[in-house]
Amino acid sequence: MGPTLPLHGRRKVSRMSGDEFLGLDMMNTVHGLAQAAFDIRRLIGWIRATQQPTGVGVLGISLGGYTTSLVAGLEPGLDAAIAGIPVSDFPAVLRAQVPTPILNRSMEHKIFGGPAEMVNRVVSPLALEPVVDHDRRFIFAGVGDRLAHPRQAHALWEHWDRPSIRWYPGSHIGYAWSSKVRRYIDDSLAASGLTAQVHGTATDGKPR
Repeated sequence: MGPTLPLHGRRKVSRMSGDEFLGLDMMNTVHGLAQAAFDIRRLIGWIRATQQPTGVGVLGISLGGYTTSLVAGLEPGLDAAIAGIPVSDFPAVLRAQVPTPILNRSMEHKIFGGPAEMVNRVVSPLALEPVVDHDRRFIFAGVGDRLAHPRQAHALWEHWDRPSIRWYPGSHIGYAWSSKVRRYIDDSLAASGLTAQVHGTATDGKPR
C-alpha cells in the first residue's frame, strides 16, 4: 500500500507526472514535500486505527527515499524506515543538474547560495533528528548514480548516525536489477519484524 505523491500520477496538473514538483521555484518543492509527509502520516494513522497491524514501516525509492527519510524524522513508532537511492539535499542536486547558464542566472538572482537552502531546510531530513530506532534505519544506494549522487545517500547515512547501508554497483535505476538490493530489502524487513524470513545480509558503511 502506498500513496501517490503530490503532482504525480492522477494528481498531476500538467502532461508529465511529477512536473512542477521539482524546479527552481523551491516553494513548489517545499509545499509538495510537506503535503507528501502529511499524506503518508495520515495513511499510517489510518492503518494503525483500522487494520490492527503487527508492525508498520515505510519504504521509498528515489523521491520516495527522500520522503521516507523525512517521515522518519516526524512519525514516531515506525518499525522500519528504508530509504532507497535517496536524495537528501535538493538544492545541491539542482545545482549539479541545471545547465550552466541557468545556474549562473540563479546565482545572480540569489536563488542559490543561501535562500534556496534556507527555504528547503523546513522539509530537509538533514534538519530533523530521526525518531526511528537506529537499528530500524536502512539505506541502499548506487555507487554509479549520477542523479542522486552517492554523496546524497552518504550524507543521510552520516546524519542517521551510520546505520545499516547497502551499496550496489549501478546507476539510479540499477536497483531494479540488483539481487543485492532485493536481498537487502528482504533482510531489512525481516530484521524489523515485518516478515518471517531472514537471509542474514552483512552490511556496513562502505561501497561494495
